[in-house]
Amino acid sequence: ARKFLESLGLAEPNPVDDVIRNLLPKYQGDDVHISDADADYDADIQRFLTAFATDSKAQRDRLIAALRETPFVMAINAGDGTKRPAKPGEVYLATDRLKELFAGVADILLVDDSYDCLHGENVRELLEACGSVRNLRPVPNSILSSEEREKLRAQAGHAETSGYKDSVTDWRLSGLEELLETLP
Repeated sequence: ARKFLESLGLAEPNPVDDVIRNLLPKYQGDDVHISDADADYDADIQRFLTAFATDSKAQRDRLIAALRETPFVMAINAGDGTKRPAKPGEVYLATDRLKELFAGVADILLVDDSYDCLHGENVRELLEACGSVRNLRPVPNSILSSEEREKLRAQAGHAETSGYKDSVTDWRLSGLEELLETLP
């Protein structure tokens, strides 16, 4: 029977397949709701961590790619305190330094550390592998047109970088503008 199932392309179940096929669809809909006392959420995070602990690099990479696209991290808006699930790449880790820095800054999402399951080194490693950061996040800045960027680079004395339009990226720091607006 085993040979027959293997000939059909079936493999032994593993935690990564379990998470991707059975668990992530729960977090991919428009109506994802997680309460503060949701024991299922704690269990789900533990299943993510179990799958993340796989010794197969290919399986781990599959898991990370799937988790990056899934809003499974409970986050809190530093500006108004509202909570919502977010993708790992949209949130900052809730370090004391970042919580203090972004206190009252609108539209900055921090991992909601009121959830015990989102504490600890293992969860931090998982979230960082999926795109969460504990420092200011650089994001590509496409506000200026290529002509405007070329002019600014020439004014700064680096006109030669404008010839590399596809390989030179302008960056901004996520949340920095909002933070500066809150300063007196």
